Order: sequence, then structure tokens, then C-alpha cells
Amino acid sequence: MLIFETVSQLESELAVSNVRQGIRPELMPFARRLTAAIEAAGGSARIVKDLGKSRATLDRWMNAQGAPSLLDVADVAKLCNVSLEWLATGDKPPDIETPTLRNSSDMVYVPILDAGVAAGTGAVNGDPPDQLGTWPFARRFLRHIGVVADRARILFVSGDSMEPTLHDRDPVMVDIGHTDIQHGFIYVISTTDGLIVKRVQRNIDGSITLISDNKEFYPSERLSAPDTNTLKIVGRVHWHGRLV
Repeated sequence: MLIFETVSQLESELAVSNVRQGIRPELMPFARRLTAAIEAAGGSARIVKDLGKSRATLDRWMNAQGAPSLLDVADVAKLCNVSLEWLATGDKPPDIETPTLRNSSDMVYVPILDAGVAAGTGAVNGDPPDQLGTWPFARRFLRHIGVVADRARILFVSGDSMEPTLHDRDPVMVDIGHTDIQHGFIYVISTTDGLIVKRVQRNIDGSITLISDNKEFYPSERLSAPDTNTLKIVGRVHWHGRLV
């Protein structure tokens, strides 16, 4: 499970914003199954009537803002003619389509990619990464940290060369539109050896320096201007979380 540190004012603001929205990310898979089951059963009006719950309560469940009791889940499963096992856990899915979460005026669902960015020597690239899912962020928070919503991606750090800033397995948010090098910021870079994450410094002579925060074990690497042609800036890292 991803647990995001509140080590800065921005991350605290994200936590507060999510609380204000009332969204509980851990309930989203259930909310998607519930929404799919209710839509396949003809909509929420009949479910509200037969279940004996208010529309507001059902909306909270469908919007991942609250969790029903197991008894309520069992009743909904029966009314929607789906298995309790699937509705509660996601196992043995029925032949119905689960809706895709869509961005709204308040929330952005940032794609989580199955790709590691090496804080070390380079994570090997293969085929384009699969999308593991999405992670919700308040649109206001993304604006606050300077990220354009539809350019945001979540990747995972591999290695320890960027410690103490970035740790192995940390999720990082990358804006793939921010490819112009600004002195001292952290970027994800595509190299011939794979994806890496480093601080980048552009020098007067056209060379660039790749800087690791873990300087004791990973010295900086200076690349001449011709050698920089082998690099591609994927995007700038604007935010990171922490796995525990």
C-alpha cells in the first residue's frame, strides 16, 4: 500500500484536500465494482428503494467516500444478481464492464505505470510500461506544485543513489511536459541503459552533470555536449511518496 509522507506543507495540503473531498483511495476498487453492478442492474433508483438506504448513502459508497457493512454488501450483491465474493473482494468477476474512473473538475486520476526509474545505474527498458492503475490527486494540489494534470505520471524509484531525498521503491510524480532542464531539479532521464532519476545541471559549455544526492557512494557524472545526444529528458519530478 502506498502511504504518503506528510513531511512538507504541500503533502500536508494534499492530505487535507483529500479529507475535505471525503475520498478514501483504498475504497476505490470496491466503489468501481459497486457502480458497475448497480448500473448493470438498471440504476440506483431501484437499489435505493429495495435496500432501504438513502440515495446519499449509496452515493457515498459509489464515490469511495464510505464503506457499507458486510450485510449491506451482501444485500446489494443479491439485488444486483452478482456474487458477494466478487463485490466484496473482486475475485471471480461477472461478465459486466467496470467503469473507468474519469477526471473531474476537482479530482485527477494520475496513471501509475509499471516502470522503475533507477536511482543507480539504470533500469532496463523493454516494451512500453503497463498501467497498474490510477492514484487520485486534487486538481488544486497539482496546480499548486506546477504539474499539468494530463501530463502527470507515477513511476517508482529503484535503487539508493538519490537517498535521502528518494528511497528505493518510492513513487514519484513526473510531469512529462517539463523537459527543459532547470538547474538543480530532479528529472527522469531515458538513457541507452534505461531510465534513471537524477538532479541535472546544465553547464556553460553545453555539457550536463548528472548529480546523485547520495554523494558518498555515487559521484556526479559529467557528460560532454555530444554525449548528451544519447539522453532524453522524460520529465521533471515534482513530488514523491514513501512506501513503508
